[in-house]
Amino acid sequence: MEKLRNEYLFPEICQREFEHIQKHPDAKLISLGIGDTTEPIPDIITLAMAEHSRALSTAKGYKGYGAEQGNKELRKMIVETMYQFVGIKDTEVFVSDGAQCDISRIQLLLGSNVTTAVQDPSFPGLMMHLNHDDFEECL
Repeated sequence: MEKLRNEYLFPEICQREFEHIQKHPDAKLISLGIGDTTEPIPDIITLAMAEHSRALSTAKGYKGYGAEQGNKELRKMIVETMYQFVGIKDTEVFVSDGAQCDISRIQLLLGSNVTTAVQDPSFPGLMMHLNHDDFEECL
């Protein structure tokens, strides 16, 4: 944890939470930090995941790599749900495996000698990647 920059607040939040619980063992603490959910995943999601996982074990249901922009049906549903009234097309939507991977990919594409404007507060992982002296170590 000592290698993380000051911008990455989650280790500090974790430390403060630990200290608070030590001082007030009977206190009820609601954590809004990373990795802590408040509710179980709804059945509709877990059942769909299980169904798709089972299908992968059959010749008919097996799917290898998908489209490079992400599943077309998913992109259409994202547009219908989120961007229906603003003129965004499903061909303009990109589904990736996560923000931190995309940040690293953008840095590889643009190089390390670019100026980046970031809102404050922002996602700590973004700041960690952007402030890294040698971003290739983050990959």
